[in-house]
Amino acid sequence: MTASAQLGSRSIALDESAGPTKAVPGSVRQDHRAAHTRPRPALPAPLPPAPVPPAPGPPAAKPPAAAHRPAPQTGQVVALSATVIVTLSVVAGLSWLGQSADPAMPEHTAVVRVGAGETLWDVAARVAPRSDPGAVVKRIEQLNGLTDTEVVPDQQLQVPDGR
Repeated sequence: MTASAQLGSRSIALDESAGPTKAVPGSVRQDHRAAHTRPRPALPAPLPPAPVPPAPGPPAAKPPAAAHRPAPQTGQVVALSATVIVTLSVVAGLSWLGQSADPAMPEHTAVVRVGAGETLWDVAARVAPRSDPGAVVKRIEQLNGLTDTEVVPDQQLQVPDGR
């Protein structure tokens, strides 16, 4: 059903079939604004339900800590194994290099003369070449009652005999 209404000097057709009354200038036509409106965006997805708190009561037993550890990756195991092997090799190599040919101090002693320009370290290296010179110097000091490492040419010293 259409009804006409007079507004000012223009006539407007009223369309009553579409529910509420809409005023349309001129003849009965569709509202152009409604034809050019954009569609509404889709509603967001619903949120998952909130977790339900546990019922009151005795606390639940915690699982062992190892149960939560992730299993090591194959690459990690290989890298750790390689690191251990390299470390052990370095330690073994350094201990082998640190050994002298005859680390023991010679048991027998001999008496020698200090040469011109020789130091106690030179005498130690000459009389026990396969032993630690520092240990030989200390032993010479003990055998001769020396308080320092100074010696004079032609001085006689009791020394470990490692020759």
